[in-house]
Amino acid sequence: MLKALLLCNNPVYIGISVDGQRSRVKHKDNVITKLLENLKHWPFLEQLDIDAAIPIHPADRVSVPSHKPPLRDVCIQIIRCITAFQCRDPTPQMLKVQIATDFIIDFQLRKNLESQHYSFMSRHISDAARRVIKETRNLADIGRVSEDE
Repeated sequence: MLKALLLCNNPVYIGISVDGQRSRVKHKDNVITKLLENLKHWPFLEQLDIDAAIPIHPADRVSVPSHKPPLRDVCIQIIRCITAFQCRDPTPQMLKVQIATDFIIDFQLRKNLESQHYSFMSRHISDAARRVIKETRNLADIGRVSEDE
């Protein structure tokens, strides 16, 4: 998939769905991390959507809501991958890219003054994400996300 995306010269929007297995791959080999590392190749990219692949129960043909396991766990893992990403010298366009997930819709690169690295941070959390965080009590596991709106 990434090889095909790299052949695109000027995408403005990229949207992908990630399943549970791919979301749990080690950091450097993760499809999300590889996608973020290649943002510099798309100088016109404005929006990147990374969502959990929605499993459909075969008997009922009903999708699983994002705040219920196992989809919830995939959503949290996607957020972990995004917030773990760091870079030192982002392109000007990388600083403008907005990343949205099932739970958080406004990740942007911000500079950490202590480490001098840039990483993706957000200040807004969806109501579904708040419920999951409250249920799992894992706000620290999700990364640099503020509960303030």
